[in-house]
Amino acid sequence: MKPGDTLIALLEQHGFDIHQRTEILKQKVFSENFTLIPGEKYRTASSKDHAFKELKFYEMPTNNILIFWRKGPQAGSLSRTETYTIKTKTARGRITGSILASINQHTRDDFVAQRFMDAYALDYKLTKEVQRGAKFAVTYEEKYDGNEFIGTGEVIETELEINGKNDKRQFVSYTDGGSFISAKYIHKDRPLYSPVSYQRITSQFNRRRFHPITKRRTPHLGVDFELPEGEDLYASAEGKVLRMGKNRAAGYYVVIRHVNGLESYYNHMQSIDARIRNGSYIKNGQVIGKVGCTGYCTKPHLHFAIKKRGQFIDPIPFIKSYPYKEKALIVQHIEAFNDDGATSLKR
Repeated sequence: MKPGDTLIALLEQHGFDIHQRTEILKQKVFSENFTLIPGEKYRTASSKDHAFKELKFYEMPTNNILIFWRKGPQAGSLSRTETYTIKTKTARGRITGSILASINQHTRDDFVAQRFMDAYALDYKLTKEVQRGAKFAVTYEEKYDGNEFIGTGEVIETELEINGKNDKRQFVSYTDGGSFISAKYIHKDRPLYSPVSYQRITSQFNRRRFHPITKRRTPHLGVDFELPEGEDLYASAEGKVLRMGKNRAAGYYVVIRHVNGLESYYNHMQSIDARIRNGSYIKNGQVIGKVGCTGYCTKPHLHFAIKKRGQFIDPIPFIKSYPYKEKALIVQHIEAFNDDGATSLKR
């Protein structure tokens, strides 16, 4: 896809008339926030006489696909989960400039580098702590539809030289997500569990962030987790609902006061769970709503923030890498994790 491409324009380009395009839009198989990303692939198929035409769009990095078709005067659409051929690749190198640029030199797209950063985000300020020349290794999946490369899948394992020592991470998957684990940093003493099942961090705590909507430098007093619309959001600890509702900036939101004195904030939600009420008691890991893009928002995500003694503080040092419901699984994997980092990077 090229910059400026729209779904309507692509359908028209491939012979869908106005009635067929209207029918497809009426079916609403994609969310309001569905966007075409320049550089990403879509595939077409057609009959010899071109009476039948199909367009297949890939919602990376998930396995979801959208199909739009026409046959004679009829047209339709559907959404389904695709089964890909998975190939595993390992890239190795040294940090020669920025971490993202150094990894991108060895991979097909920047998703691998972004997930590499996610693997260490809860424990390090990588841009400040990683030295030039540091060794890295990353093992990741590539997805193929038949023989056609579609995109990068999950990062499975990472290694990075930090302060002369190798820090190794492994990805543990579960039904609706996954977490990076480390034998060194087990987050046992952190008071909050992850409010999401998959930590894809797109924006961190920053008191001078340039806001993508207002175009001004305003404090970003939390961390953003990007997830598909409709994914579950969890209470990061037990507590009491301090307030909930909807406003222009935060969209649908919930604020919980915890027994340890912290307050947690969940913004831009698609919806709030019907069981949530002002003043109600919330269990650790209870579903409080769904990921959305309400309020000041450009794509579906959770803006997660915490307050301590009335002041917003960086949530990163307080949260674990996994939600409460996966505690037993993660502990089991951490105990079995063989961190041979001192020698791995020398291979």
